[in-house]
Amino acid sequence: GIVQARAEPERNFLAQLVATNPKTIDAIFYCVFLIMFTAVAFNAQGGATNSSSYYTSANLRHKWEEPFLRISDAAGWFDYMESVFVPTTFPIAWYNGEPFGADDLGWPGGHPEMYRLIGEVSTRQVRVADGSCSVAT
Repeated sequence: GIVQARAEPERNFLAQLVATNPKTIDAIFYCVFLIMFTAVAFNAQGGATNSSSYYTSANLRHKWEEPFLRISDAAGWFDYMESVFVPTTFPIAWYNGEPFGADDLGWPGGHPEMYRLIGEVSTRQVRVADGSCSVAT
């Protein structure tokens, strides 16, 4: 009797809250969604304690960026694309020279634990005014 008597005011309070403010349920669902979305997004790359995604992206950036900064002419661009960009973006063998299996293809830099290419890769040319930036010579 006592437990049931205590539960009734709580039920009445919730029913009254929902009846007087119909947006309450929407707000509760939104808060639950926001918490779940944040948890999934936060843990999508292994969470705060897993730094392998950082090291993977830093490794890829290093492989692409460092040689790119040494480009000084059109021939250097084509050399970069053929000898650095394409082999790093679409590797066909592991670090030890062993060829990838069919399931391993499509992982940039040969990192099947983190990134998967979905769709096409493209580059773009941005034209700037003369003297607006320094160019390697």
